[in-house]
Amino acid sequence: MDTVKYPRVRLGVSKNNDVVYLTPPSWECGFAWSWTWIGSPRFHTQLRCINKEVNLYGAINEYLTDIPLSDKDLLTFSELVATFYALKEVADIHNRGGSHYTTNPMAYLLKDEDRCNHINQVLLPAIFVEAYKLFERKNDN
Repeated sequence: MDTVKYPRVRLGVSKNNDVVYLTPPSWECGFAWSWTWIGSPRFHTQLRCINKEVNLYGAINEYLTDIPLSDKDLLTFSELVATFYALKEVADIHNRGGSHYTTNPMAYLLKDEDRCNHINQVLLPAIFVEAYKLFERKNDN
């Protein structure tokens, strides 16, 4: 799948004083999007893993300082990232016909190439566009 090339963006500074970057989305393994990886020279993890005890917006605010987004834009970014995670799971179910623990007896109902393609080719790329608009708007100010 052809992908738009997005830049790596600065997301903030960690409690350890590391500048933390968000890696751009990429099409991986021929069937799924990879996005929301964050890192610095000393660590690499996914946004959803920084603190599972609170919502994503709260976790980012707890973990990072000097975030280059307003509170409103950070809340919108968190919404977009959470929607990305949910849609990615749904696309995986439509691709595999289940949750991939074992053969799903409902696979014939769940497997749907058109829905999987719509999520991967329309919805998730639209999320990337909206997310990167937030960072571009910040850089324009």
